[in-house]
Amino acid sequence: MRILLALMLQIALLIPSNAQGLLSKNKSAQLFTKGIELFQKEKYSAAQHYFEDYLKFNEDNLKAIDAQYYIAYCAIKLFRPDGEALFHQFIEAHPTHPKAVLAYYELGNLYFSNQDFEKSIAYYQKVDESQLDQATKHALAYQLAYAYLNNKDFDQALRHFNPIKADENPYTYAANYYAGYIALRNGDYEVALADFKKAGENDTYKPVVPYMILQVYYKQKRFRVLLDYIHEVDKPEITLKNQNEIKLLTAEAHFFLGNFEAAVQNYEVYMAHENAPIASPILYRVAYSLYKIKKIDKALTYFKTLALQEDSLGQLSSYYLGKLYLQADKKTWAIGAFEKAHQTDFLPKVQEEATFQYAKLHYELGNFATAIETFKKFKVAYPNSKHRVEANTLLSEAYLNTNDYNLAIAHIEALPYKHQDIVKVYQKVTFYQGNEYFNDVQYEQAIDLFKKSLAHPFDKELATQTQLWLGESFSALQNYERAIAAYENVVETKAFQNTSFYHQALYGLGYAYFNTSDYADALRAFAQYTSQAKDTSHSPFFKDAFIRLADCHYATKDYQQAIRLYEQAIQQNNPAIAHVYYQKGLIHGILGEFALAQANFAIISQNYTHTMYYEQALFKSAQLTFEQGNHQEAIESFTSFMQKKPHSSLLPDALLNRAIAYVNLKKYNQAYKDCETLLHDYPTHPHAESALWELQKITTLEGKPERFNKYLASYKAANLTDQSLEKVEFEAAKALFYEQHYEQALEYLDEFSTNYPHSALYEEARFLVAEAYYRLEDEKKALENYYKALKDYKSPFYNKIIGRIAHLEYKQQNFSQALKYYHRLQAHAKNKRESYYAYSGMMKSHEALHHYDSVAHYASLILEQGNIVVNATNEAMLFLGKAAVNQGEKQQAIDYFLQTINMAKDKNAVEAQYLLASIFYDQNKYRQSLELLFDLHKQFPAYKEWVDKAFLLMADNYMALEEVLQASATLNSIIENASDESIIANAQQKLAALENQTTRQTAPADTEESEFKILEK
Repeated sequence: MRILLALMLQIALLIPSNAQGLLSKNKSAQLFTKGIELFQKEKYSAAQHYFEDYLKFNEDNLKAIDAQYYIAYCAIKLFRPDGEALFHQFIEAHPTHPKAVLAYYELGNLYFSNQDFEKSIAYYQKVDESQLDQATKHALAYQLAYAYLNNKDFDQALRHFNPIKADENPYTYAANYYAGYIALRNGDYEVALADFKKAGENDTYKPVVPYMILQVYYKQKRFRVLLDYIHEVDKPEITLKNQNEIKLLTAEAHFFLGNFEAAVQNYEVYMAHENAPIASPILYRVAYSLYKIKKIDKALTYFKTLALQEDSLGQLSSYYLGKLYLQADKKTWAIGAFEKAHQTDFLPKVQEEATFQYAKLHYELGNFATAIETFKKFKVAYPNSKHRVEANTLLSEAYLNTNDYNLAIAHIEALPYKHQDIVKVYQKVTFYQGNEYFNDVQYEQAIDLFKKSLAHPFDKELATQTQLWLGESFSALQNYERAIAAYENVVETKAFQNTSFYHQALYGLGYAYFNTSDYADALRAFAQYTSQAKDTSHSPFFKDAFIRLADCHYATKDYQQAIRLYEQAIQQNNPAIAHVYYQKGLIHGILGEFALAQANFAIISQNYTHTMYYEQALFKSAQLTFEQGNHQEAIESFTSFMQKKPHSSLLPDALLNRAIAYVNLKKYNQAYKDCETLLHDYPTHPHAESALWELQKITTLEGKPERFNKYLASYKAANLTDQSLEKVEFEAAKALFYEQHYEQALEYLDEFSTNYPHSALYEEARFLVAEAYYRLEDEKKALENYYKALKDYKSPFYNKIIGRIAHLEYKQQNFSQALKYYHRLQAHAKNKRESYYAYSGMMKSHEALHHYDSVAHYASLILEQGNIVVNATNEAMLFLGKAAVNQGEKQQAIDYFLQTINMAKDKNAVEAQYLLASIFYDQNKYRQSLELLFDLHKQFPAYKEWVDKAFLLMADNYMALEEVLQASATLNSIIENASDESIIANAQQKLAALENQTTRQTAPADTEESEFKILEK
């Protein structure tokens, strides 16, 4: 009994402990079960907590291992940062556990969902597929294939897509779609079609598959099939994806089938709905379609944009842009387009065509020099071109019509056989080149060319004109005898009596006779000229010829007729009015009509002080008073003259006459001083001997003959005999100078100046030293020596010296100093030519100093004098225009520039035309500016500096018109062909700025990324 009680007690004590254990096991089982339940409901956070609680009770059993797996899985599903680490721990702790297989799969899924396809592939590859059910196997295969696809490992992607696409599974249609894409990319078009069609059986893919199938047909160039398929699938019950891309493929199909109208319609719809920039190849096909259906304006817009590209499309677009400009009759614009196309070599056939068209257009527009150069290059580059015959023909004609006459002359003279037509052209080009030399003051060269032209006188009128300009050239060289012969050849040709060049020959003939003092023949020529050229608006030299006619009557002593003509000149407001009054004064003096003579001289001294006749009138008035025996009044007049013109070349005359007047009034001391001054200051002057005789008379009258002996000795010393060694040495140096051996002449002249510092020839030697340096273009030393030679204003070289100083100071940009000496030259001018050089220098100096009122003043004075030198009036008209521009008088400037251009085709005309184009540019008249610049290029190819500047201004006009291609082509042409580095640098800066401003309006061709469109389920 006691044993039983003890046993019962022991059992009683054991019952609570066992019950508690059973309860604990039941609770942990419930935790695990609840975790599974929540996990299956995808309540991962709560499930994770139950599994973690379960592990607190159970750590070593199999379910605890499962719980660890589920905890890691829930962490991944909850995107917790420790999820991946927990999976790794589970796999490392239980590598053989069945759920380790799923752990790799789930890790792969984790990276897949994060689009880290590289890592997802790595984990998928570790999955033991034999442990997976069929559904999971399909999912694994699809996701692995998709990961490979996104990593662009298309071969591996296709290897995994292919098994899936063949089975019936949830991924069949997606696998077919992506396998079709890869086949399309690989060029396996039939496979791609089969795959896409299979994918299209699924409603999900029906909206997207048609676009992919269309791409297959497009790649296969089955454009008709493509269009038929579009018609087949374009149904209202299906809303197709990529509709704008389908519209593009429709346009492309029509384009390649040559249906350009339909292509344009579809392209325009596509572009209207496309937000991204249009790819360049597509834009090119749009432009080409528009070109084919003759919608020029629209085609121009697109081709302009494309032509800016430096690729084959840019070259093609430039070429067609040129053709469109031709259709629109814009040849000058077409040149720029063809130039761009022929400068690039992406497409050799296009380059050949563009080069030919570029050369041909230059020929048609009269730019013969450029046409010649381009045709020459074309013949070398494309000897077998289909255009070679036409190119040779046009090249020959360009040579015959070129304004670069030297090039034409060289070409013709080099021909082994010269057809008569070629020789006729030779007559013309030698004449025109002669004219250019004449306009550039190269008279010897002009004469050579005129003679060549006259050797082939096929065109009689041209031959007669050539004789005129031959005469003008000889006249400019003061070879008047030969000039007369040439002028007479014109005058004797009666067939052209009504022409302007016939009248000009009469005028030139009159001057040639006049300059040789053959006044009778000069009179006949001027009389004939003035009688035939009374319409002064068409005879610019009429008023001057009228004055010369009166001068001839004066020279032949027909004084009454001379006065009658001078009076008419006054009535006509002849610009040579000061000359008229001076000549009248001389005639009245000759006729003994002293009061009338003095009245005319007084008019000059009162009203025309700025003319060269002022000095002459002052002197003649005093001289006339002296000749009348009014000695005291004459003395006063001569004194006044010397005070007003202290540097006049007439001072020796005034001194001698005043001395004689003093002698006649028995004022010997004053007379003595004048004679002494004359002998001292002008020892070699012709009047020195007369002064010597007057001194002898005075000293004899005073009874002081010894005073005379001193001046006689001085006179003899100053007037050396021919046998003098000093003079021999000087003549040797002088001979070297005039034979143009300047460096040797300098050695002799320096030695002479050292040996004979007190020689009467010293001043001339110093002048020749300065001249030698000037001819050697050593301007610094020349100027230095001119200043040394300037000390003696009585020197016969005085005007030449001050003219040289003024010129050199101007060249060194010392404009104020130059003005000082130009003014001095004008004050001492002995003839109209010197007066002109002074006025011209002052005009240019004032322009450099921006004194535009003064520029206009001196230009007007030059115009009053007429054409003293060749093209003097043209230059003056140019400067009037430049002054007007800077004074804001643009319209007045335009008038002056137009007159300059119409007067003569010289360097002044080319500058005027450029400045006129600049005005139009400033006024935003860009097309008018361009027309002038095109004409400048055509008319003045020899003036390279202005042609290059014109091209720069052309580029500015094009940029203002937003013609970027034209501007770019023009600037590139300058960079390639200009010779002035500053102009090239300017063009490079403009081109760089242009390229920076230009934004590409097209997109590159489609890439793989833009073709590849991911379709999410």
